[in-house]
Amino acid sequence: VRAPKGSAVIVSAQERAEYAITLTRIGANKEALSILSQVPTGQVPEAILYRAFALFNSWDYAESIPLLEQFAAIPGISPYQAAVAETNLASALIYEERYGEARQLLTRLVDDTKTRDFRLLHGNALRILGQVCVLEKRWSEAEKLFSEASEILKTSGGLDEFFIRKWKAIALFLKTPSKETTEKLNEVQVEAVKLGHWETVRDCDRFIAQQFKDETLAMQLYFGTPYTSYRNKLQRGFAKFELPERYHWLVGEKSQGRVFVDPLEL
Repeated sequence: VRAPKGSAVIVSAQERAEYAITLTRIGANKEALSILSQVPTGQVPEAILYRAFALFNSWDYAESIPLLEQFAAIPGISPYQAAVAETNLASALIYEERYGEARQLLTRLVDDTKTRDFRLLHGNALRILGQVCVLEKRWSEAEKLFSEASEILKTSGGLDEFFIRKWKAIALFLKTPSKETTEKLNEVQVEAVKLGHWETVRDCDRFIAQQFKDETLAMQLYFGTPYTSYRNKLQRGFAKFELPERYHWLVGEKSQGRVFVDPLEL
């Protein structure tokens, strides 16, 4: 993929796509998207899905939605590939607060993945449907879905079961905001740090900031993220959100701080 000029190495479209999706695993999303834009999707349809995954890493869920819809509609892809795309599509719809569409899609996916015995996807469809229930304040329904998902995903490894614990803690916090439920969210953040899942740390803080109208925490989040889409979502969560002309970012106890003169240039 990065062969020197004049090299006899010939890189296939499939190899470029696979290299790009590997880049997303280490956070090199811009480079991944640049490479994927050069991959002919007629030869490698998966490049469409990979672009959506790279956009997920930057919280650009709105841009990923048409890509996931496009991939899921490609004739000839396997039912499993289509279900993967639609499961991720549901997550994108939730982030964009299109809960009704997400619920309708997930309800179908829960049935389809169970019928086809796509066990991992079935567990994740249950979990993500539980997230919709949390955000719609359907507490008992969410708890039931999380319990079912946990039973299926308990041996899957990876982050699947962690995400269930995360959303259970979010549900408890949103249902009854208190010192105790905030501490539960903080415990999730500690675990997320150990796992290196920094976006969970960030998102738990977003829920706390919005629930308690904590503008200090909100500003820290705003200036601490490089992602425009995430900043916009954070702003939408506050009735009033005015950016300061300057923001002093302190890193560590002995830091002298750093001043961002123009927040719009971040």
